[in-house]
Amino acid sequence: MPEGKNRIMTRKLYQDDAYLFVFTAEVLECRARDNENEVILDATAFYPESGGQLYDLGSLDNHAVVNVYENDREQIIHLVQDGVFRPGQTVAGKIDQARRLDNMRKHTGQHILSQAFVRAADARTVSSHLSDIECTIELAREDLTPEDFDRVESAANDIVRQNLTVTTSWYDREQLQTMPIRKIPNREGRLRIVRIGDFDYTACGGTHCGHTGEIGLIKIIGSAKIRGHIRVTFLVGQPALTDYQQKHRTTAELSARLTCHHTDLVEVIERKTDQIISSRRETAQLRNQLFERELPEIMNTAEKVGAVGLVVRETGSDDMKVLKDQALKITGEYTAVAVLYADDKLLVASSKDSGLHAGDLIRHLAERHDLKGGGNPVLAQCGGIDPARMTDIVESTVQLIRERLDR
Repeated sequence: MPEGKNRIMTRKLYQDDAYLFVFTAEVLECRARDNENEVILDATAFYPESGGQLYDLGSLDNHAVVNVYENDREQIIHLVQDGVFRPGQTVAGKIDQARRLDNMRKHTGQHILSQAFVRAADARTVSSHLSDIECTIELAREDLTPEDFDRVESAANDIVRQNLTVTTSWYDREQLQTMPIRKIPNREGRLRIVRIGDFDYTACGGTHCGHTGEIGLIKIIGSAKIRGHIRVTFLVGQPALTDYQQKHRTTAELSARLTCHHTDLVEVIERKTDQIISSRRETAQLRNQLFERELPEIMNTAEKVGAVGLVVRETGSDDMKVLKDQALKITGEYTAVAVLYADDKLLVASSKDSGLHAGDLIRHLAERHDLKGGGNPVLAQCGGIDPARMTDIVESTVQLIRERLDR
């Protein structure tokens, strides 16, 4: 094809009509990439990944389009599976309508939420990312209160309910000086402005809903501090409804089990948690008292390796504190090595006069069995052990201890 055609920019049909799902266009260029084709058209309704919005999926002449991106010549590249495409050929494009509409809702919802944060919490958006389910914006604030988030979320959903018209228009930079735009991009030429009623004006090249009512629901589900900013995670449309349905089922089941109203769940769970912690402390004390009474008999029946008693014992508790207390009791009163285990935890303790370095032994054991663990000369541990492997690992531990004590 002529060199000049390589420099033709792709006409972006989606900027004129976000609801255009079927179109025809001419192939400008096609080149193979691995088992796929990079196809450049003179015009396209496919949105490329840009500005935090996901790219479109669909097909060209019934061959799947698996990625869409833009090169530095403002040409949109369609990564197409299989198929034969030639310059000058006319192809039929089809957009994955469900994905496009979902992305439009997310993108429009992000504009609304960003403006709501400005108006209700004086928090400016510095970046955004829209994914298949969860979306995020990063705010130029170091902290916000739960009340701030509630106020912003209510303001955003009020704009959705008003079903404001969303329009796009092109303006020269001089014309933007009198418009209430959140941020004017630092680039030359005319700029495309997405307007949501009189609520928000934003320079943006993406696809958006025609009316805010199409969004359905905007729900903030989390926040985290990052680089002196706040990252807010939110859901838009069906994912927000699905999230509510799942959480409603969970709270309804918990309320039924705990025989309380869902508004009292936190208080009831805190009370139950306190009771469990108290019961565990009492149980641990009783276990230790019983263990102290049994200890002389345990040592009388323990294997002797030279002058060192070797205690191998499965405890009745997987509480690491209980294991440590019992192990240190053994090695504090006797010349001994203790191997205590329960559930997925294994602990080795050695008295100072036993001649065994517990930490070295556990590290050697961890390398041999692909485990994680460590410790000091008198106390070391492994955790996250598959219970089905515990018997073999305990046997390996005991054998290793015997070998080191026999030196």
